[in-house]
Amino acid sequence: MHTWDNSQVPFIRHDFPAETWKAIGRILLKGYQDCEYFPNKLALPFLEQVLFDNVYSDLNAYFMQLVSSQEREVLMQALTDFTAVDTDDLLEVLDSYGCRRKVSAENLPKIIEEIAHKEMVRKPMFVIDCWREINHQHLNLSPEALTKLLSDLQPTKKVCKLLKCDVDLTTNQKEVANHLRRFIRELDESRLQKFLRFCTGTDLIVTDSIYVGFEKMTEFTRRPIAHTCGNTLHTADSYENVPDLRSEFNAVLESNVWVMDIV
Repeated sequence: MHTWDNSQVPFIRHDFPAETWKAIGRILLKGYQDCEYFPNKLALPFLEQVLFDNVYSDLNAYFMQLVSSQEREVLMQALTDFTAVDTDDLLEVLDSYGCRRKVSAENLPKIIEEIAHKEMVRKPMFVIDCWREINHQHLNLSPEALTKLLSDLQPTKKVCKLLKCDVDLTTNQKEVANHLRRFIRELDESRLQKFLRFCTGTDLIVTDSIYVGFEKMTEFTRRPIAHTCGNTLHTADSYENVPDLRSEFNAVLESNVWVMDIV
């Protein structure tokens, strides 16, 4: 995948023949049919071309998610105030995407749209054709439904609403539950995805609940424990404040080495 900040677009590899791309397409179809799971990191214009043979979304907006942060800064400044942008920086960015036209304030939006279509539609057309053959007749989605599906799957602060606890919590447990909700509300998108993956096995919202259980742990043994098969999170009931909980949860989420307990 070509990937930068928030979007991804497949690119052609010499060792990925049509059969391999079609197999990936069947995996996408199976994930949607069984779990309504869809990879929301794929650029929407790319997906629209796969499913509808047309692009309905704003190419420029999604291209800005595809480029690096430095390139985005240059392009956005040029679109806002063409006279203020560093010309050499702008030409360097456009040249890296194969621009061969003389640029002006008037034609820059059109040039970016053309580059966006090339990067997200024309270059991965081989993949689009492979996936369309598998998915076109089996995914009954409208462009509006696809946009809503990707939006609903996107991790947001509504993750707090997924948390389910027992009704008869002790005072300490209620306090820790509040600490946990506050911790989740503070998470940025990247860490929110890690939290979801830790608890459910996926970084998208494909469940309607995460059960939170509380256990007696000492300061030396306490740590969050997740069982992704049941979307269950076990945590200590002895966190006295948010910083302590935040520190220990972040240590686990950032370690990238998660112990999966089998029950």
